[in-house]
Amino acid sequence: MVFTQDDARKIAKKLGAKIEQGKRRHDLAVFRYQDKRIAQFGIRRASKEVGHGHLPDELFISPHQCRDLGNCPLSLEGYVAILRSKHKILDPQTP
Repeated sequence: MVFTQDDARKIAKKLGAKIEQGKRRHDLAVFRYQDKRIAQFGIRRASKEVGHGHLPDELFISPHQCRDLGNCPLSLEGYVAILRSKHKILDPQTP
């Protein structure tokens, strides 16, 4: 699956990720949950057609789930549930 700059920006917006200006050719989208940094991914500033194949790995999800996250079938709550199942987000009572 090919992910574009537009896909990366849609995902960042859906996650409420903070976009930090990078020094080079990328901006950095940082996703925080309950004030903890959970995931981050680069958004290339080059041509909109340049691939963003790194998104699934950096978001800890499959390419199919990443596509769903960008195209709306997968909600923020659904994404958080996936991360909980992979122990990337721990429940508050978990030590």
